[in-house]
Amino acid sequence: MNIVAGDSPATPPSDEETQPASEDVAAGLSPDANWRLVAADGNDKVAKALESVTDVRALAASYAALRAAVSTGKFANKIVVPEADAPPEDWARFRAQLPDYMRAPETAGDYKLRHPEWMAGPDEELDQQKQETLDGFVETMHGLGATEAQVQTALDQFYDLAARGKATQTLADARYLQESETALRNKWGPDYDRNKALAERAIGALFGAESDVANLELKNGSLLGSLPSFARGMAQVGRLMGEDPLIGMSGAGGEDLQNQIDTITAQGMRDGNYYTEAVQQKLQPLYAQLHGVTPSENQGSRG
Repeated sequence: MNIVAGDSPATPPSDEETQPASEDVAAGLSPDANWRLVAADGNDKVAKALESVTDVRALAASYAALRAAVSTGKFANKIVVPEADAPPEDWARFRAQLPDYMRAPETAGDYKLRHPEWMAGPDEELDQQKQETLDGFVETMHGLGATEAQVQTALDQFYDLAARGKATQTLADARYLQESETALRNKWGPDYDRNKALAERAIGALFGAESDVANLELKNGSLLGSLPSFARGMAQVGRLMGEDPLIGMSGAGGEDLQNQIDTITAQGMRDGNYYTEAVQQKLQPLYAQLHGVTPSENQGSRG
């Protein structure tokens, strides 16, 4: 070998530089190859799973442990969850393997659900609108494979929110009733009790003694009977019908006259001809006998 003056001999490579990394050797890869990408071979799920594997030795150890677990039957009773886009028959097989407490019943009608008392009517059954809404919800939950416990929990949450809403509405109704009563007392003054009685009797005569018309719920949630305008209107109707109990004669004769007036007035109100001359001519002698006044004079009370 010829050595030129001033040059030093080349340093031979070390053993570490001439030998590839042990994991690369085990995998049969070149030192600069990414073994995870090669092992995944374009499969994104495999590549994602390999991110947590530190090296080829760890991968080999994990595979050996998995083989041992399979051979001993460790996964014999495991249930595989289908992919989200799996066909319906795959999901049906999956649900069939679940224990009863984790499975939806055969049909939506098989759910045994509890409902609060306020959801039912006097006959302890849900009205048609509530029943249809409930059935639609239960059908949807059944289609999602919800268990009975899951459906009941969802309903309980809804009922709790609805009950809070009803409590809030009840307080609002009570407050509005109090405000309405105050407005009427200010309007009627000492005639409040008499006019209130007139209104109640007019409602009974027009809608029946057992009528619940005053408790009809309006669009805004308030009750019809809580409106001052409704109370004033019914009091005026009662006055027109001669229902004022503070004036007039008593006894069987008076009751008979009053019954005749009630019949003629109610018929006139229904037919829309109460204020016609023909109806008023029938009423005038009856009012004269009962109160000593004509219908027009009897309307002069405060309203």
